[in-house]
Amino acid sequence: MVYLSYGVLGGIGLGIGYISPVSTLIRWFPDRPGMATGMAIMGFGGGAFIASPLSVWLMSRFSTPTHVGVAETFIAYNVTHGVAPAQAYNVTMYVMAGLLVVGFICNLVVKPVHERFHMRAAEAEDEVAAAPVFGSE
Repeated sequence: MVYLSYGVLGGIGLGIGYISPVSTLIRWFPDRPGMATGMAIMGFGGGAFIASPLSVWLMSRFSTPTHVGVAETFIAYNVTHGVAPAQAYNVTMYVMAGLLVVGFICNLVVKPVHERFHMRAAEAEDEVAAAPVFGSE
């Protein structure tokens, strides 16, 4: 149940947190959509670049023959910050849920782009016609 709920909530949160900035940046920077998208995605990649080795290191420190070390990593982090071991898991899940809610609220308050920045039909057709078709070369 924990894997299912965490996976669903995490997937929804990441989906909202990923699609909203990318689509907004493409509309805000119509002349440089590739750069805008790249800068937004760079944040996700940078976070994974830092978090992945840190997670592996922490789990290797707390792994045992019977446990991978994920729960122990969360518990150790919370215990060193003044949380009792019995409450560490609950506190971690509340923090994660709070971060998801904050991200959802932040995405709800994103203002739409003014109409003067929207592409006109002729501009969109020209851009589609000028775009390369992959696989036809």
